[in-house]
Amino acid sequence: MTTVPHYRYFKPTRIDILPHENASYSTNRIAEDHEIRYGFGHCSRINRSHIEVVEIDLVWLGVVFHIVKTSETDEAGWAELAAARDDIDAMKRLSRDIVLAFFRDHPERQMSLLERIHQGSFNQGRLDMALGTVRQLDPSMDLTRLSTPQ
Repeated sequence: MTTVPHYRYFKPTRIDILPHENASYSTNRIAEDHEIRYGFGHCSRINRSHIEVVEIDLVWLGVVFHIVKTSETDEAGWAELAAARDDIDAMKRLSRDIVLAFFRDHPERQMSLLERIHQGSFNQGRLDMALGTVRQLDPSMDLTRLSTPQ
């Protein structure tokens, strides 16, 4: 079956991985496929405009991991993220590493994260079943190819 990006069909189960403080920023989308979409930009505040930002939505394990990292500190390996800017497969690998590190570094949140991942994978399975049913009813109809507003 074709993997369906959550963010095109329903409000995703989302897990945020954000900087220590909320950042005001803007980004330009660089690349997107059925698993990841990401963009690079800068902080919006004048006194922080030198700080670069990457915003990543990674569909993995049945949820969308919303990752925001900045160049302000190298805690998430900013150099590797910046180097992978034009390599979507490398961005996927690095994003998964960020998710695993977040899971490992926050043991107090592991149970709630696992519950959200379980619920998200359940929802993904229901979506895949519904789209499979539509394909069985009318093989010429492929809803995964439809573009919807975001």
